[in-house]
Amino acid sequence: MSDQKVPATPRKRARMRERGVVPRSPELAGALAFLAGLAAGTASLPGALERIRDLLWGSGGGGVSGAALAAGTTFITVVGPVAVATALGAAAGVLLGSGASLAWRVDAGRINPVANLAQVFSRRAWAEALRAAVRVATVGVASWLAVRRVLPSLLGSPGAAGRGVLSAMCWIALAAVAVAVLDWWWRRWEYERMIAMTPEELREETKETEGNPEVRRRLRQWMRRLAQSRSSLRNVRSASVVITNPTRYAVALRYRRGSDPAPVVVAKGTGRLAERIRAEALRAGVPVVPNPPLARALYRLEIGRFIPPELYRAVAEVLAQIWRLSTSDKRW
Repeated sequence: MSDQKVPATPRKRARMRERGVVPRSPELAGALAFLAGLAAGTASLPGALERIRDLLWGSGGGGVSGAALAAGTTFITVVGPVAVATALGAAAGVLLGSGASLAWRVDAGRINPVANLAQVFSRRAWAEALRAAVRVATVGVASWLAVRRVLPSLLGSPGAAGRGVLSAMCWIALAAVAVAVLDWWWRRWEYERMIAMTPEELREETKETEGNPEVRRRLRQWMRRLAQSRSSLRNVRSASVVITNPTRYAVALRYRRGSDPAPVVVAKGTGRLAERIRAEALRAGVPVVPNPPLARALYRLEIGRFIPPELYRAVAEVLAQIWRLSTSDKRW
């Protein structure tokens, strides 16, 4: 773990959560359940005492069945709010502690007796036992201090004794919640340290998510060729001539007297793209001239570049040939 210095990525956190490996704090769920049940019991105590008194001092009308129904109703109204509040508090503790992640798949390692026996005597197990002892001692000391504080009231009137017991339970609940929060923070820190990634793991995950650098390079090249092919087909209609190697290359040139200082490459392609350029030129009425050596030389130029001086003569001969064949073409 000493070399795991990189915080876990969201992808690894999601994988760990799918496996049910999340920071769990049972103490937080128990403390919140106790606090919620205590609060509900305190709020419903006056009404509960009144119902119990009515049950005990009732006229008993209705026979045995009536008494049983009254007792059941009283039990539900007294215990129900406390039970519901306790369950909600426990659920809130689970949600806060682990984010409601459950591991539904069976892990054979968890039911392996040899592996579990080794875990019992592991350093982590001893550390967990020490933390549990500290938690019990802390809550025990808080309970002793709370009881000693209210002990005089317990020897007084019943009302004072009830208030003293309630006060002691509140202090004990607050101590339990404080210990549970500290325990949750510790488990969260321990979990972050456990799922931390080495630089090698981070590089491997980056390669998995973003792809191999060679694959990305080829993808960029493919995207560039796709964009180039689309622009090439759009520019063919404005070309003055398409020079081809009939089986492989097609290069479209544009030359406007008075506006272009030299012929410029407006489209080019090989293979199927070359076929599409030739087909588009025929549809647009652009002359197509087979000249394999010139087509190969022009294909080395980037789209938008003027032809170099060493190609002036060869291109001029092609343009002159077209000019002689169609002197009325408005392209010239």
